[in-house]
Amino acid sequence: MDHKKNLLSGIVAGVLLLFLNNSIALSTIKSLFDSMPIAYITVRCMIYILSFIGILTIAFCSIELIIEVHKFRKQR
Repeated sequence: MDHKKNLLSGIVAGVLLLFLNNSIALSTIKSLFDSMPIAYITVRCMIYILSFIGILTIAFCSIELIIEVHKFRKQR
């Protein structure tokens, strides 16, 4: 994977985590689905799954960048 794509996907995952896990977003979701508890639970579950995917993406990008930097330093 290209370094710019790694960096971009890491930034997107980080922004997604910040957006989905702030108190304003969670209170908005709660007020929208207050009368429908099953829908609220489903939406919260989707947020947790997206957050988990975001964390994995950030970890993968970080590990891949560390490996590339290590390879670059070995070549020098």
